[in-house]
This record gives sequence, C-alpha cells and structure tokens, in this order.
Amino acid sequence: MATITPLKTTPHTRIENSIIDEYLPQIGPYGFTIYIVIKRHLNQKSGQCNPSYATIARKIGIDRGTVIRYVKKLKALGLISPDLRFKEDGSQSSNQYNFSPAVGRDDSKQGSGPEPPPLVAENHHPGGTAPPKQSSSLNKKEDLR
Repeated sequence: MATITPLKTTPHTRIENSIIDEYLPQIGPYGFTIYIVIKRHLNQKSGQCNPSYATIARKIGIDRGTVIRYVKKLKALGLISPDLRFKEDGSQSSNQYNFSPAVGRDDSKQGSGPEPPPLVAENHHPGGTAPPKQSSSLNKKEDLR
C-alpha cells in the first residue's frame, strides 16, 4: 500500500509588483537586489528584519559602501524605513528595517494590513460553467416585472 507524504510549505519572499513596475527604473538592479535581500530577512510573525550591511553585502557579493548608498536611496523613495538599533554598550547594531505599507496597494486600503490574495478571480477552465448574465438595464423596476 502506498503512503502519502504531505507536501512541505516552501518559504518565499513576496515582492510587490509596484517595486518592479514603478521603482525598478529608479533604484536599478543593485537597489532592487538589496531590497530583496533585506525583505528576505523579514520575520512575518514578529516583524523583525535586521540584517547588517555586511550580511547584505556578503549575500549579494558587493561592498558594504554600495549597500549603504542604496539603503539611503530606498529610504528616500519611501520603500524602507531603517531604524537604528544599539547594543547594550551603546554601540550601533544592525538596522531594524520596516517596509512601507502603501507600496503596491491602493491608498484607501492603507493601514488595513496585508491583503490576502483572491481565492478565485475568474473561471477560465475549459470545462467551467459560464457566469450568470448581468442585467444591463438601468431601470430596476422593469427587471422585477
């Protein structure tokens, strides 16, 4: 008898389409890659996201100074908001990165939290049933007769 093994959920990093469509021309490939690496370190449950400049640089294979320049650019565009963190001895630690909630969302939904993906947008399956026809009449009383 065959046994069924449950599939494991593969972690992923979600990048909003607006980052690609609107901001990529402004931030370039380095800025985009740095944004992705920073977002890769985001803990969805706790909101903690604090990779050091050295960690980001090492993962990409670039120098720390380039990371710092592009983090400033990402901050200026409002894509990230790095907050300084300090060690117990008062020396600076890695930043806590926060991501703009308005990126890739309609302004009217800002602050409402992450929007779940739609379950079904449209039924394009060849064997699917056609959706019900919508009335095009502007006079609703005639529709009731």
